Amino acid sequence: MAWADEIVGHNTLITSLQNKIDFIEGNTATFFAGRTDEPKERTAAGATGYLTAWRTDNASADGSNGDADTNHLYNMWNYQVNSVDAEGTVAGSKTSAEIIVALKAERDTIITDRDALQAKIDGGTATDSGVEV
Repeated sequence: MAWADEIVGHNTLITSLQNKIDFIEGNTATFFAGRTDEPKERTAAGATGYLTAWRTDNASADGSNGDADTNHLYNMWNYQVNSVDAEGTVAGSKTSAEIIVALKAERDTIITDRDALQAKIDGGTATDSGVEV
């Protein structure tokens, strides 16, 4: 595989990780949520903004009375706002701060790898087979 192709893949991963970071940190952006081929789009201040606006539009949702997307988004809202997971218990998973640290570390590792691939291209190596260009 050519290094340039791998860089494209790395950039896709970096963008995806940054979107997750923005969602958790509360940065304003356009986010998509849902499990179908037509996820719900909303511009909001991160997860709390997105899910609060979603909840306003779906006040009667209770996590079991809607389609798969509605129930999923209800559970996301309930977790984000009330720290209650889908089973109705207080969430015991990682904190948002811990998740952000892990996502940023993963993003930074991929950036470092991408930059190393670019350096190989700049140095005249076009592919992982070591064929010089």
